Amino acid sequence: MTSDASIFSICAESLGIPLLCLGGWIRPKEMSTRSWPRTPGSIVTSKIDRQYAGTGTYQNVPVIEYEFPYKKLVFRSSHWRVGNYASGIREEAETIISHYPAGSTVTVFVNAKEPAKSVLEHGTSPLSWMLIVFGIILIALALLPFIVE
Repeated sequence: MTSDASIFSICAESLGIPLLCLGGWIRPKEMSTRSWPRTPGSIVTSKIDRQYAGTGTYQNVPVIEYEFPYKKLVFRSSHWRVGNYASGIREEAETIISHYPAGSTVTVFVNAKEPAKSVLEHGTSPLSWMLIVFGIILIALALLPFIVE
C-alpha cells in the first residue's frame, strides 16, 4: 500500500468510526420514545425563527412550543423530536410547523425522567441515518486500499 493510500485510509477511518458511533448513539435515543407514555397536549406556538448561521447565511428553524399535563403538573416543551434536527431549509421548516398549528391538540410522548424533554414525534430522524450511512461508507473506503492490493 502506498503512503497516500495509507494516509487516506487513516483519515477515512478517523472520520468514519466516530460518525458511525454517533449515529449508533443517537438512534436508540430516538427509538426509545416509542415506549414513552402518551398524553394529550396543546400547541402554544408554531413559527419559524430565522437564525444567523455565520458567514452571512441564515437558517430557518421550526419552533414548536406545547403544553401538556403529566402527574398533576403542567409542563411546557419545545422538543418536537429527539434532538430537534432540522436542515435549516425554509420549506422543511414550513412542512414541520404545518403539522402543528397553534391551538391544535397533539399527542405528547412523555419522557418520564425529564418531562420537559418530551417530544411530539417518535422514531428515527434523517440525522441518525445519515451519520450511520456516512460512517459505513468512510470505513468501507478506508478498507478499500487493503482489499484492492
